[in-house]
Amino acid sequence: MVSIFKIAVLYLVNVTELEASCRSNCFCDSQGWWVPENESIKIAVAIKVLNGDILPAQNIELLEEARVMASVNHNNCIRILAICMTERMMIITQLMQFGCLREYVRKERANVGSRVLLNWCLQIARVGGIAARNS
Repeated sequence: MVSIFKIAVLYLVNVTELEASCRSNCFCDSQGWWVPENESIKIAVAIKVLNGDILPAQNIELLEEARVMASVNHNNCIRILAICMTERMMIITQLMQFGCLREYVRKERANVGSRVLLNWCLQIARVGGIAARNS
């Protein structure tokens, strides 16, 4: 029997590859651009800075968790693209165009009906079930 493992691609980036801009919503500390070294592309990203003191052993745990999270490939999940190891670790993810779902629902309450909310709940539950089976 042959096992097929999905290998997660998780980039370790230098802080010089990131261009942070304005403070953003509840999902990320800032939004900005990732310009991969030796590449001619610019990727819109959310940059989440982990606060607090992190011990070296915790760095290893965070890297492993980020690797696992980077392997998640689902249409309804934001992908972790990279991490940046500075004095405070940064997680770089896809940028959500409309920001945090919670804030979007609050702002657009009058335009978001119960059917749409129920559909989103179902999507979240499915992703949660997939994650639970894979852990």
